Amino acid sequence: PEIMMTGSRNDAWDMYLKTAPDIVFIDLHLSDGSGHMLAHAIKEIDPKAYVIIVTANDYSEEKDVANQNNVDAFVPKPYNKKTILDCIGKYINTYWSLKGYLQR
Repeated sequence: PEIMMTGSRNDAWDMYLKTAPDIVFIDLHLSDGSGHMLAHAIKEIDPKAYVIIVTANDYSEEKDVANQNNVDAFVPKPYNKKTILDCIGKYINTYWSLKGYLQR
């Protein structure tokens, strides 16, 4: 598996368009804008994308926006390795077990 990382919304968007990764972890506070905007844009072009918001802002308003954007998980900081592995496990159970996954 390959892991790619950037701190910029624009770079992350370009990276997503070029690679269409299986899982996207997005911080809400990127150097050039909101992670919510990035999550919304990704889900708009690919509703099956598995998007996880990771943030220090564990506010109900942030969770509400994430839910409106149909993100798959909301992980407040501080988090641990188990929390991230649980998100990945949920992805595997949800998407890899579906018959239509390869048609994505």
